[in-house]
Amino acid sequence: ISWLWNGLTLNKTKFINENILLLNNLLCVVVFYRYKNKVNQKKLNIYIIISALILMFSMICVSFGIKLKDISGSLDVPYMYSNSGEMVTQVNIFGKGYRAAGYASDPNYATLLMVIACLATSKLNIKKWIKALLYIIFGIGIGLAFSKTIVIACIMTGILMAIYKPKKIAKDVAKVISVFFIMFIVFLNLFVAKVPNIKDLVPLTLKIRFTMWDEASKLTMNDPIIGNGITSFRSYFKQEHWYVQCHSTYWQLMAETGIIGELLFVILLYKTIMKNKNNKTNLFLIIVYIVYAMTCETIAMQFTIYILYILGLYYSKNEKKNEKKALFLINSLSNGGAERVCINMANELLNENYIVDFILLGQNLDNKVTYDINPKIRIFDLKINEKNKIKKIIKILNKISEVDEIISENEKQGKYDLITSHLPMANILTLLSIVANRSIYVFHTKVSTYSKIGSEFLYKILINFMFRNKKVATVSEGLRKEAILNYNLKEKNLKTIYNPIDAKHIIKQSKEKIDLKCDNYILHVGRFSEQKRQDRMLEVFYKGKFYNKYKLVFCGTGELEEKIKKQAQDLKISDSVIFAGWQSNIYKWMKNSSVLVCTSDCEAFPMTLIEALICKARVVSSNCDFGPNEILIGDYANFLVKTDDIDDYIKKINQSFKEYPTTPNTIIEKCNAKNIIYEYLKFMKE
Repeated sequence: ISWLWNGLTLNKTKFINENILLLNNLLCVVVFYRYKNKVNQKKLNIYIIISALILMFSMICVSFGIKLKDISGSLDVPYMYSNSGEMVTQVNIFGKGYRAAGYASDPNYATLLMVIACLATSKLNIKKWIKALLYIIFGIGIGLAFSKTIVIACIMTGILMAIYKPKKIAKDVAKVISVFFIMFIVFLNLFVAKVPNIKDLVPLTLKIRFTMWDEASKLTMNDPIIGNGITSFRSYFKQEHWYVQCHSTYWQLMAETGIIGELLFVILLYKTIMKNKNNKTNLFLIIVYIVYAMTCETIAMQFTIYILYILGLYYSKNEKKNEKKALFLINSLSNGGAERVCINMANELLNENYIVDFILLGQNLDNKVTYDINPKIRIFDLKINEKNKIKKIIKILNKISEVDEIISENEKQGKYDLITSHLPMANILTLLSIVANRSIYVFHTKVSTYSKIGSEFLYKILINFMFRNKKVATVSEGLRKEAILNYNLKEKNLKTIYNPIDAKHIIKQSKEKIDLKCDNYILHVGRFSEQKRQDRMLEVFYKGKFYNKYKLVFCGTGELEEKIKKQAQDLKISDSVIFAGWQSNIYKWMKNSSVLVCTSDCEAFPMTLIEALICKARVVSSNCDFGPNEILIGDYANFLVKTDDIDDYIKKINQSFKEYPTTPNTIIEKCNAKNIIYEYLKFMKE
């Protein structure tokens, strides 16, 4: 609109090109705004590093005289700037008479992109020597492009960051400092060209810039409120063969968009600083950019969108009251299926940028083995380690106020998006806490398993009373039907959500070598308990005479282990039976097994079967309640066995040696951790 009265001649080509660039930036903002919750900073940093390495390759090429236009580049873009005439300013840090720009097309842009790459590298969790190598590569890139403005800006910013520590000063003081800094830079840029005789005191390149800024000030007075329009400075300052912007974002905005545009940009800078005030690397880059913008026009460039908008997306959303958080309440994190489910869920939530908290009853002193826990997970241990159930419940009652205090403190900055409770004792704790009606109660085993404790009739009444108006997730469809038919829980409150599996992790772990001298072995995985029926596995192994060709490997520990060892001795097959104990990496045992056999009387959703399938192991399983028939489906269903039929086990094991399905099993995708987390979050909102 300003072009209607600014009295300048419009260069339509430049005007259209500039507006295309600005619209492109607008499109970037719209897309990132629309999908802001999906921004993954780790991936973003990786892509930046890859791009910077490509840029570095192009800079090395031009440094050795290779023309980029012969590889992949425009014919009319300068990829390297050399000294010419009296302009002896194109010198890199290595003393050579040129500055390499590569695909960035301008050494200033190349330098800034290398600085961004260094900061992206600092945020990656990779080996130290790889990180050091990347720093060296990008440091060389900074030296080859060598923008003195950016190097000086980095030094200034480093000093400023040492002084400016927003975490240790009052919020209002931080605001004042931020406003003062921005206004100082902007006004310094706007008025430095007006200092008397300043042009005689500076190098030629700055002298030219001061001339431009002086001309920009004159153009600004033509319409100081809304400016003279996009590309107007180019038309105003047009030299014989030089159609250029004014080498200052602040002067360009002042001349072309007026005081209104300048103020909007200052507000944007301020908001960007405040959004990133507690992140040192982000804040460093933003301040470097603010200083750099004094001598470079940046508003139509993509890295402006990255610095002023995208950087703030991840950190600002975690400072809001709706920051993403998840809470798990469980007995312990010792060896166990439910515990493994929680760890898998927690790791996926961390990948989705959630804050993850665990409230544990205790550490299960009987079992010293625990799963590897990501250090980002926050653990709140109630230290309830009683073995006697009555004493344990009494201690739980005494801990309710402490649990409520932990939850209240952690919800000051926003409610939990997901709360799940696992296993009976933890469920009692949750039912008495302040999140009783907000939690999803996860059933990991047959509800009837615990009915042996007392009267079955009273037990059914108790279960119905505890969970009748609560959201309950069952780990198999069989468990869901049991809860509805046997305990009269409301169908609308129940949902089957399978256990999450990290297939990539399993495949990676399965490639490790096992320390076992025999090549052929039948594998049984699980704790030594009545439910798992290792005694039945021994009977199958003995009666089928598998000991002639195979070893039998038990992976697990438990109260019945000595009894099973005695049974193996009585059958005189001890030399063929290996008790490998609990294994932190069970997947390598699965991958190298001849077949994995499940002989359980009952299950809920045996993850072992799915994990074995992922490891490409043959699987034979009892068709017990519940889960195996939801896992071994299609062609795999042929390897389900009547629970107590020894001969059928022998038949199906031998059959598996001859032929076994190779078609993909759909259950694996259904148990994808990302899909499972989505199901829980969806159920939480219902």
